[in-house]
Amino acid sequence: MNFVSTLQLIVASLFGIALLYASYSDLKAFVIPNAVSFFLVALFAVAYVLVPGTGPLINHLGAAVLVFLVGFGLFGLGLFGGGDVKLWASVALWFGFDQLPIQVALVILAGGALGIGLYAIRLVLAQDRVLAVVGLTGALPRVLQVGEAVPYGVAIAIGSILAFRNSPFFPGLAL
Repeated sequence: MNFVSTLQLIVASLFGIALLYASYSDLKAFVIPNAVSFFLVALFAVAYVLVPGTGPLINHLGAAVLVFLVGFGLFGLGLFGGGDVKLWASVALWFGFDQLPIQVALVILAGGALGIGLYAIRLVLAQDRVLAVVGLTGALPRVLQVGEAVPYGVAIAIGSILAFRNSPFFPGLAL
């Protein structure tokens, strides 16, 4: 393994850990800490300098700005949380315009699957007799309560990890 491969593996691991933490936090409290988005941007800056062949910086910055603006619109409509917007924009940096459509498609698919799955689970758990049969008593976690939002940070993380190998920072790394 050469220096660049080792660096890519370290960066990929940190990228994945940050996204897993964002998912955990979003599932637990419907909050994605700003520190995660800041970390991903800082990690991008380091990786951009050290990993060759990642393409023009404007390509990456433009993708992040585009995602941020679309996300800001969705936030304004009440469809997205602020943490989701910041997380997705910081992740878009890693894909640039070239690979962003793949990442966006995978995030949308992950979000649809997550939404449908949560809806089904919430519907089943809303039946008191189901809760009694499985031995659940007391309040359900917020993420499983009917009427709660979908923690879209989870979908952003899943879609981004699935699209991961398409990022110019991680060529040749397979999950």
